[in-house]
Amino acid sequence: MTMLRACLLGLAMVVATMVSAPASAGWYQNTQFGYRIHFPPGWMVNEDPANSAVTAIKPGGSIQLAIQSFPQPAQVGSAAALAQVFTANIFGGFQVLEQEQDVLAGVPGLTVAYLGMDGGRQVVVGAFYMLRPPNGYVLYAMLEAARVQELADESDKIFETFQWLNGGGTGFPAAPQTATAPSAAMPEGDAPEFAAADLEPIDAPDVIVSTARVRERPDVLAPSIDELDSGDEVHVLGRVKGTQWVMVAEDEDPLGYILDRHLRHAGGGAAPQTAAAPAQPAVAAVPVKNVPAGVDFGHYFALVIGNTGYTSFPGLVTADDDAKAIAALLRDSYGYETQLILDATRNQIIDAIEGYREKLRSTDNLLIFYAGHGWLDTKAERGYWLPIDATPDSKANWVSNATITDSIKAMDARHVMIVADSCYSGTLTRGIKIKSRAADHFKRLAQTKARVAMTSGGLEPVSDSGGGKHSAFAKAFIDALASNDGVLDGTELFKRIERPVKLNADQTPAYADIRKAGHEEGGDFLFVRRK
Repeated sequence: MTMLRACLLGLAMVVATMVSAPASAGWYQNTQFGYRIHFPPGWMVNEDPANSAVTAIKPGGSIQLAIQSFPQPAQVGSAAALAQVFTANIFGGFQVLEQEQDVLAGVPGLTVAYLGMDGGRQVVVGAFYMLRPPNGYVLYAMLEAARVQELADESDKIFETFQWLNGGGTGFPAAPQTATAPSAAMPEGDAPEFAAADLEPIDAPDVIVSTARVRERPDVLAPSIDELDSGDEVHVLGRVKGTQWVMVAEDEDPLGYILDRHLRHAGGGAAPQTAAAPAQPAVAAVPVKNVPAGVDFGHYFALVIGNTGYTSFPGLVTADDDAKAIAALLRDSYGYETQLILDATRNQIIDAIEGYREKLRSTDNLLIFYAGHGWLDTKAERGYWLPIDATPDSKANWVSNATITDSIKAMDARHVMIVADSCYSGTLTRGIKIKSRAADHFKRLAQTKARVAMTSGGLEPVSDSGGGKHSAFAKAFIDALASNDGVLDGTELFKRIERPVKLNADQTPAYADIRKAGHEEGGDFLFVRRK
């Protein structure tokens, strides 16, 4: 089905709390909350006296639309958090079909599809949640389930007319502008205007890998002043401190700010750490002496996630320290471009993984390390990672193994390894066939596509301790990489990890290729010590 740019507050709840004030179809304008939207002729439109809710019903009742506006709740800081509140409070009896990131009128948000009953009929609800401080917005479309394919496009077209009023609303910034090349909007010789920011110098060339809007400020709500296409060459001047925003230039003329995920190499240096981490103790120097010459091992990236601060599950003790130490080791000793995320939400995890899908080339390598809670659905035989916004009574914010597998299957990267230090992580893998080593072992592996996973346990709970300040698995992983003096394939790394983990915790680690992810027989991940 088409994912609707829409949302449900629960039609019954909205209508019950409204004093109907019928309005004519056509453009509906809300100056208090700063937007307008166009409803087709013949639709019945109602608004409440406070202008906070408007509903529209198609003749015959097959489509019901609503927009709810309200001051942004203090505890809600993202569209995902807003969706979680509404899902828990309004959609307790509804099934979440799917959810994805989306954008409406230039503001990013979260689209969620629900299936449920409205009275005696089965309905599908497309819900769009977004924040435009100081307010929040929930838009919905409720469709008859039996006709959802027929009705979804019609609903989408209406919500696509949603527009911000320029400068309208309570404390709104000016509405985002459509991306336009500077040369088309200003006299020759004039430069685009953009706000100065505190930059960490990079001063390196790079290449755009996905369409990027250039903003006048490092803010997704800032107006677009240009657009860059995949393949465009740019010069990265610097990174805004503590963020993923970089300032780019063309032909020595500064353009503005873009998110680094649109760049081939994140500005020619290490990708930002989403969470600032204190300096880790230096790994003991090991002379690098066993790296074969003449082998193109490619470029290496790492996404490292450590979740400890859960809100609906017991907190963990070592996951953040594990993630910080591993990110530092991969960056400093193995030359990885590392991205570290502590206490990651579902959206942050999915966005980060999808960012690499756009970024990686066929000669690149990616390692994803996850430390946090996991869960096994025994009936579905499916494992999940639990982000910090996960709740026990709904899988809406859980990250399934299937989602991860689909993402890495679509990547162009040569080698992808997932290292999961969580309960029930063994559901990612299947048995792997290990070939005997030949003289050209590493050269062959460097040319063979690999999709592999190393997990701290099979289908059993795993320990959050056993390695001092680290989990038993993380300590063994760190020790094995720290002592490596050349090239280490995943199979040999696992051999070095397995016994220490078994001795220090009641769990059995596993290493195998990832099911249905494009692994080529005989392939393996390679760790190449750089310094």
